[in-house]
Amino acid sequence: MRYSFALLLATGLLAVFGGCAAPPKATVMAEDVLLGRRLYDTEPAFIYASSERAANEVGTDLVLAARDYQQATGRAATGKGLLIVTDKGDPPYADRPTVVRMGKQYDELASFGPPTTRPADLEKKLADVEKKVGAEAMDKLFLAKVGATDMADAISLWQLTGRPAARAHWVLTVPTSALAQDAIHSMMQKAMSQKDVNVVQKVLIAPLLPLVEAKAREAAAADRQIGVFLMLTLRDPTLDSDAKKAVFQKYQKRKGEAVVQGMPVPAGANKPAAATEPGVSAPAG
Repeated sequence: MRYSFALLLATGLLAVFGGCAAPPKATVMAEDVLLGRRLYDTEPAFIYASSERAANEVGTDLVLAARDYQQATGRAATGKGLLIVTDKGDPPYADRPTVVRMGKQYDELASFGPPTTRPADLEKKLADVEKKVGAEAMDKLFLAKVGATDMADAISLWQLTGRPAARAHWVLTVPTSALAQDAIHSMMQKAMSQKDVNVVQKVLIAPLLPLVEAKAREAAAADRQIGVFLMLTLRDPTLDSDAKKAVFQKYQKRKGEAVVQGMPVPAGANKPAAATEPGVSAPAG
């Protein structure tokens, strides 16, 4: 279950993620630049990020997810990945239709099921939301979601031929925690300014806004770890499809429950059931 924006407004996220890790040692390839993002070459993945801070943040999640995978399966992770990181203020890594497609592709991989069917009125619903919040806020929300694509698509889209990153075995697009916070901030401010949000609703929601923004950062880290864990699971040659699904869903459920544990709610609101997929989710694409 993914959080809707309404749920994020109504509740907030409370999570304490145990365990500490240092980012993997990186070789900075200053001449290899992609959309303003420099290549940080690490053992577990090629990381394109616009700053050392962003690269280290994502690198730490790589280490944590690989550690979790070894603990869950008894086997070390294999297959070097490629992570395209988008930080607050970074340009998008692709046009909106491509960003939406990659988000949908990630969802399909994580569901271990057939491709999802798009609601007939989805485009209209998205257009209605964009009229209220604006194109910039919508773009941030889409970019704040983990996405996936295959290597052939990545090589073509980002012209990776001849670059070290073309040797990667899997690809994820991931937001920094700062971008996730900024996306929620933009959406909340637009939502709170709508005429249909009355004074009582604003009074109930306002005290939770700082907590929602702060915890959106932590939820983004959980999303990144879940994404890496998924890629490692899919590439494990020792597991059949049912075993892969079971291992991944157990991890996803644990991370989701950690995020919603102790979640505060406004007076009179019902507490939601534990979710299995934390983080900031863009509208389904």
